[in-house]
Amino acid sequence: MGRKSVLVICAHSDDQIFGSGGTMAKYAKEGWDVYTVVIFFGELSHPHFKPRVIRKIRIDESIEANKIIGGKKVMFLGLAGEKGKHSDGLVKEKLKHIIMLYKPQKIFTHAENDTHPDHRTVHRLVIETYDRMKLICPLYTFVVWNIFMRKATATPLLVVDISATFKKKILALRSFRSQINFFSYVFFNNLLFLMVYVRGITLGILHRCTFAEVFAIER
Repeated sequence: MGRKSVLVICAHSDDQIFGSGGTMAKYAKEGWDVYTVVIFFGELSHPHFKPRVIRKIRIDESIEANKIIGGKKVMFLGLAGEKGKHSDGLVKEKLKHIIMLYKPQKIFTHAENDTHPDHRTVHRLVIETYDRMKLICPLYTFVVWNIFMRKATATPLLVVDISATFKKKILALRSFRSQINFFSYVFFNNLLFLMVYVRGITLGILHRCTFAEVFAIER
């Protein structure tokens, strides 16, 4: 029997760490092959840079973060997010190819109710691909911008104790140095890091561990 694999499909290069970094590090530690697909390059985060410059920076940061959590590979579809245009059909065909190639036992992606429009777009594309392929592997969703998952009481949940890998999650997040400048550090990154700690500790308390990540079971 081959090695087990898990696939994370996210919008931007740091979303997989914010949403599921501790869990992916735990799977990698347990011998799973962890693969990540990043749909958008996220050039709009630095409109004062040339697109090709920020693309390379974000790719390099993602690879560094992936090494920290023990991931096997990060793949970039390189589409334009937010106001950019892309073909849903092309994205779904690429996702189908990746899923058929790596045959994941578990798939993780964004929650439907995440406040970022790119995250909701990725959720829809993954759900439509999953249903069209008639997959039977579990499909889980995570939140990035929401402090807590909404409708948690009405949705079956997967709870993962990440007490042993939370430090790796934080170290991986710090790999995304391009996202930290004076303005974003004070008004943006501090808030996101605070959300990561608050969410991790609170979910840990609720589920009787030090730190936890919780996912909705979509399929």
